[in-house]
Amino acid sequence: MLQEQQQQRPPVHFFTNNNVFNFTKFHNITNNNTSNDYNNYTDDKHFQYYYDYNQKDDVSEEFNYLDVINILIPVVFGIITAVGTIGNLIVIATIIYNRHRRNRPASNKSRVTSSATTSVATTTTDVLIASLAFADLLFVIICVPFTAVRFVTGWHLGRFLCIGHVYGVYLNAYASVYTMVLMAVDRYLAIVHPFCSINWRTPRNALIATLLVWLVLIVCNSPLLWEIDTFYQEGWFSCNFINYNNMEDRTFVQTFHSTFFLFCFFIPLTAITVLYSLLHRNLKRGMHRHPRNLPRNSQQLNKNSEISENQLTGMLIAVVVTFAACWLPIQICFLLFAFTKFNDTAIMIIIKLLSNCVAYMNSCLNPFLYAFFSQDFRDSFLNLLHALKYFCCPKSSKKLTTLKSTTKTTTTSTSSTTTTTSSTTSTTSTMT
Repeated sequence: MLQEQQQQRPPVHFFTNNNVFNFTKFHNITNNNTSNDYNNYTDDKHFQYYYDYNQKDDVSEEFNYLDVINILIPVVFGIITAVGTIGNLIVIATIIYNRHRRNRPASNKSRVTSSATTSVATTTTDVLIASLAFADLLFVIICVPFTAVRFVTGWHLGRFLCIGHVYGVYLNAYASVYTMVLMAVDRYLAIVHPFCSINWRTPRNALIATLLVWLVLIVCNSPLLWEIDTFYQEGWFSCNFINYNNMEDRTFVQTFHSTFFLFCFFIPLTAITVLYSLLHRNLKRGMHRHPRNLPRNSQQLNKNSEISENQLTGMLIAVVVTFAACWLPIQICFLLFAFTKFNDTAIMIIIKLLSNCVAYMNSCLNPFLYAFFSQDFRDSFLNLLHALKYFCCPKSSKKLTTLKSTTKTTTTSTSSTTTTTSSTTSTTSTMT
């Protein structure tokens, strides 16, 4: 009876960034040794597999993981998609609106009061943050929902969307980490070489650098387009790399995951760490401090600017640390799968599932980091909300603005009256 149920059940796949982990244990064989204990089949690329029905399914004996995961995956991935889409759209909209406010005439009273928001550093950083938000937005749209759907139902969207889906996942992963490299370079130049780099660090150059990074990544990842295809296996459609499940020859898998680990994790994060270490050493030595013989107003302005710069640097470091913490577990799983006999035991399936969810969550965490670390971002976001409220409900917004103006005028008048009274009293006391 158990054997009949296993024969009717299609292969169940777990996709992490389009890498297939099989819950049912398939093995590649190249000889013709078959017996009644094995159910043989051949996929579109002529790889022969078998399933050993005499082998006990340790996972299904411990708990019914299929039912749990089929419910858990859509719910968790749906939350990640919704939060990531809304959060990154808010980041992009806030940056665009804030830039629009800066370009208004100087007579306009609606202006961000923070000193850092008018600096070149924040402007270039805004471009890079918008690029990172765009990459995260594409990731949660292209990767997360499609991965959930094809895990639960298999891939039924055709070969063209399959290629675009897998290619887009890795392209956006690379784009995210190398945008953070640009951020680290920008911070290093802004603090360590502020005067030498002031002509380089413009919004236009930041946009050009971002576009060049995307262009280089598109070209460098283009060979993947010829390695992706759809497969039909025992009633189950899958979408993955052609040679990914070839258990006899692991050259492709080992090369691919080694390259992905080096160029999408180790090398860029090492470069970022070096740059921020040099930046921290420079800050510690006090080379960025301004002379103390300046007027008090200038000293206060410089102090506020320094605090804003430190907050911005701390925020970007938090973004990098979050990226590393979220992607390290799944990178370890990839390397274990490529270089070891990665057994699908219950604990390993849970680890892979959690690692996959944590990696995807990274794309929806950055907006919360911006809101937590950056007062400028919070102010800009509140300005955006006020503008949206004015657009949707102009009457209520006008009343609120009028009330604020009246309150401010009353407060000013009261203060002036108090000051006048105090002056009169002081004069009277002096005369007496």
